[in-house]
Amino acid sequence: DRNSMAFSIETRLPFLDYRLVELAFALPDEAKLDGVFTKAILRRALADRIPGSVLARRDKMGFETPADVWLRSRFAGELRRRLLTDGPLHDWLELGPMREALSDRERWTAGMAATLFDRAAAMELHSASSSPDALSETLLAGLGLGELWSRRAHGFSRGPFFLLDPSTIPAHPSPGAGPALIAAAHLLPYRVSLDVARGGVAFSWLEPKLRLLPSLSVDSIANVLDIDGTGRVSSTFGLMPTLVLGRAAFGAGPQWTLPWSGVIQAPGVVGRIAWVQERFAVTGGIRSLTSGHRQAVVMLSVSDLNGLVYWLTLWRAK
Repeated sequence: DRNSMAFSIETRLPFLDYRLVELAFALPDEAKLDGVFTKAILRRALADRIPGSVLARRDKMGFETPADVWLRSRFAGELRRRLLTDGPLHDWLELGPMREALSDRERWTAGMAATLFDRAAAMELHSASSSPDALSETLLAGLGLGELWSRRAHGFSRGPFFLLDPSTIPAHPSPGAGPALIAAAHLLPYRVSLDVARGGVAFSWLEPKLRLLPSLSVDSIANVLDIDGTGRVSSTFGLMPTLVLGRAAFGAGPQWTLPWSGVIQAPGVVGRIAWVQERFAVTGGIRSLTSGHRQAVVMLSVSDLNGLVYWLTLWRAK
């Protein structure tokens, strides 16, 4: 009433007459929906009184209060003050998510998306329990991809924090899965790297990461098993300060190669460019600065491979 009267609009609600409401509930769906048009029976009843261009319009909107504009501009400061400081609102609202939404919108969005994907998967699996034909592998694959994105974005959007395992494998079982599946997923490598310069492959299961800021971190190189083109086996470790610029991450740092047999050489220097949430990367540099052992390093790698397998195969057997 206040909004309508402020703009001299006389508001009446004839469609809330209880007899009309009872009639509307008794009507079949085809009387209410006609393709993309709602209120089908009402449109047909008024067809001889209202021009067709008006009846068929699809851009109609109600008289809405611009609350979103107010909260983003006029009242943004006051809203932030009330939510981020102690006050009577604490007795009525769960302020944790609201504070996160105000301080780190990207992280809040990713966390909310992960929750929605979990609930959607639980609903889909519940439907399948009563009707096996209802289970959609395409939908579940889409939910798995959503989990991959949201959990990676949520984990990488804050700082400072230390992350022992940056994979998207959840700490607790997901809907329709048990702890055994999580344990099995951790047996798969987190990163697989192919050495395109000398031939060979490297595997990493854990790559601890120190996230200082959303755009700055200190990443680790932890290839426990590194097999070169000649069959020699070693382990490779290093530290790589990394800066995120836009959708790409750029890092560089020292790298130590520890052969399983033979002499340990001086460390080398490598740089890495990664993209798509740092899942795909190209690494280049020198394996060792020791004279006579300065072999070039050019590697293509995929990270979060175990998380990818977990989320894309989680519900396929259901």
